[in-house]
Amino acid sequence: MTIVQPRARGHQGYNTTVPRQPQTAREVRGLLRIAYATWGLEDYTESAQTVMSELVANAVRHACGDWIRIVIERPAQDKLLVAVADKSDRLPEVKHPGEDEVSGRGLGMVAEFADRWGVTELAGGGKRVWAEIDVKVES
Repeated sequence: MTIVQPRARGHQGYNTTVPRQPQTAREVRGLLRIAYATWGLEDYTESAQTVMSELVANAVRHACGDWIRIVIERPAQDKLLVAVADKSDRLPEVKHPGEDEVSGRGLGMVAEFADRWGVTELAGGGKRVWAEIDVKVES
């Protein structure tokens, strides 16, 4: 059972630690769907789920350790942020696969669906791969 912790202070958000396993992506998509519904941002769920699925898949495939940290936040009214932190110091690389290659498209999809994405190296080792999605705020 996953325990999800909302942020105690500051902007809206949730974070949780989950097993670094392929089936984790499904659980994380569900958490994301609930968070976005809570914030009234259902229109952004599909794009964010695609981005988060790719970030989780990259962590499962390339990171080390048994666990990854999932972050779903709304740092500003007009911004959504999703992130995956892992213990690996190996930074993600954007690939340019050929038509016949079956892998290597994940970060390209992240770039397509997110307005910004990047990597933050963590002080104790590891990294946080994040993506932001802009939200249209009604005046």
